[in-house]
Amino acid sequence: FSTILLPLLISCSAGGDPSVLQTDSSEPGHSDQTSSGTDTGGNIPEPSNVAVETEWVEASGNQIFVQYYSPTHCTKDAPCPAVLLAPSKQNAGVDEFSCCGKKLAAALDATVITYNPPGRGVDGEQSTGEEDFGGRDGQDMLKDVANSLRKRLFVDESNFGVVSLGNGVADASGALARFHATSLSFVGYYIDIEGPTNRCFMTQSPF
Repeated sequence: FSTILLPLLISCSAGGDPSVLQTDSSEPGHSDQTSSGTDTGGNIPEPSNVAVETEWVEASGNQIFVQYYSPTHCTKDAPCPAVLLAPSKQNAGVDEFSCCGKKLAAALDATVITYNPPGRGVDGEQSTGEEDFGGRDGQDMLKDVANSLRKRLFVDESNFGVVSLGNGVADASGALARFHATSLSFVGYYIDIEGPTNRCFMTQSPF
């Protein structure tokens, strides 16, 4: 799982350039793979068996723009695991993970969900509400998005996880700390990538 997840998402945090994880193939003994031998994602073709859907989810009085990537074979009779991605900094999740959402869904054979936290997004994809820098509003949104998508017939809610990138740790860990015993009890695992890479983002606002 991690050998697929980590390279693809870290490439997103580098601006969608998977080459940051690749060694120089011109050097003897080097190849375009990580040290574990796993393809970094740059050479994975765009899958054709993954559907991309968008919708609005009502969360604490706000409208949150959600996008999910789901393998086409995921159905009511054969539901798939699900992974909810929490974006970093002030990024819109739909934009941040556009570089790898379909590839990740195909590689993990799972529905991959992301969303634009309150106040983030552009044009017709901007979620309502105000940016609160990983505060309680953002945590509430993550909780509501997860609960909305876990009820989809093609999602196996017994295999539902949350993954955060960078400063998304504030939304994800805060939501799980507050709600894991109650409305997020179905979340089976949580993975953070990078952690809070900018102390100013975590301790003050505005910039």
